[in-house]
Amino acid sequence: MVTTFRSTILAISLLLSSSLVTAGVIYTQPVTSLNDDSITHLINSVILNPGDRLQGVFEISSTNGGAIAPTELTGIYDITVLSKVSDGGTGFDYTFGPSSGGLFSSGTMIRFYEDVSNDLDLTGSTNCSSPTDCLSKAGFGGTGYLSLGFSGDTDEFWAANLVDLTTAEILALPSTTVVGSFSNALSILENNTGVSFGSLDCPLCTGDGEIDWLASGTFLGGGSLTNGFFARGDMTGFLAPIPEPGSMSLLLAALLGLFAVGFCRTQESITGKNSAV
Repeated sequence: MVTTFRSTILAISLLLSSSLVTAGVIYTQPVTSLNDDSITHLINSVILNPGDRLQGVFEISSTNGGAIAPTELTGIYDITVLSKVSDGGTGFDYTFGPSSGGLFSSGTMIRFYEDVSNDLDLTGSTNCSSPTDCLSKAGFGGTGYLSLGFSGDTDEFWAANLVDLTTAEILALPSTTVVGSFSNALSILENNTGVSFGSLDCPLCTGDGEIDWLASGTFLGGGSLTNGFFARGDMTGFLAPIPEPGSMSLLLAALLGLFAVGFCRTQESITGKNSAV
């Protein structure tokens, strides 16, 4: 009975830690990490100040479940500086919010796209020639795969620390030079992934400490960019996929089966002892 119980528990554990695959994206339970490369464009300014907008395009190359294929998972962000405060050293601390009159509807800061054309390459000098071309190859104008932003949850934030340099100075730096870092906690505003997501624990959040999306990353020198963008970056984001209804049904069936096996064996043991008496 103990061996059967342990085997069943192992099977249930494997079930609960299984992966969901949609559009070539492997979502690993209980937490999926997504890794990207990105480039950033500052609109109508040469140094970042309150009221300025940052736009960027990115490509998610893999999750902790494996490479994304055969489709491409791309995205765009559009954010506006809300505050800028000296960090007491060589840089500034920033907070960001959604861009009013930006690329997206109210509240949206990041939108992912399932790009079946697989035509965006952000490595090296990139294969897009201008901000408009980069946005197009990232999927802008198409149906959103997943949208993230501010919905009024007090746990939401987007913060960054950046060195006090102009866009031209950052552009001239090697793509291996770190010029800043950022982190964000956002809500899911649109979900066309085919996967349901739960909440993540957020120790830095100021509300109930639970949020749909968490991410952190770095801003890097522009290196060889010649397309109107001035900085590169990388990010790791996190989502919490929840089991599909079919998986939960299978789990319930497994638990009921475990109970039935245990009940029958207990009855057999009692019957055997009574017969012996």
